[in-house]
Amino acid sequence: LLNCHAIPEVKVTACLVWKDWPYRVHPHGLVGKDCSNGLCEVVLKPQTNPKHSFSNLGIQCVKKKEIEVAIEKKLQLGIDPFKAGSLKNHQEVDMNVVRICFQASYKDGSGQTRHLSPVLSEPIFDKKSTNTSELRICRMNKESGPCTGGEELYLLCDKVQKEDIAVVFRKEAWEARADFSQADVHRQVAIVFKTPPYQHLELVEPVEVEVFLQRLTDSVC
Repeated sequence: LLNCHAIPEVKVTACLVWKDWPYRVHPHGLVGKDCSNGLCEVVLKPQTNPKHSFSNLGIQCVKKKEIEVAIEKKLQLGIDPFKAGSLKNHQEVDMNVVRICFQASYKDGSGQTRHLSPVLSEPIFDKKSTNTSELRICRMNKESGPCTGGEELYLLCDKVQKEDIAVVFRKEAWEARADFSQADVHRQVAIVFKTPPYQHLELVEPVEVEVFLQRLTDSVC
């Protein structure tokens, strides 16, 4: 908290909101120390310590059939930092990603409660969901090959969706995709593919290129 040494107490409330504007309240809730009703509240004394660490904060997911009830309950409790209100079709909410919204409030000299502007975390993705999880190459069986391509490689990775993944080779402006079919993705954790040919086939020395996974729907690498 900044510039509030004259204020004896500041209440900081943390709740979950959608990833994108208008940052509606999210059905998932926060659980852990200082949490209740999906909300986390702490009272800070800025003159003593203007910093606070939220330790072991968890995100409790609700089932799809509970979305509407969870959102309405939060709105009834007055949890809606961006005054975004309710949505007619609650099913539009992305259940695999949230942001934590922090909002500070204090009482001024006349006893009125003043709310500061909400502050948002970066998006937090559900690691168990292959639609949004972090892409990671864990291991490959080879680290070099011919520039003509066509060599078969095995790649181990964290869970991916076979219809939504590409293996990309890149060096500066050059980029090419490995050749494989959905049947070559084994149980979401392994891909057997053929390397693409490099842009130049007349090489006098080895060239180092990047290899990365890319999700096709959102271009995350």
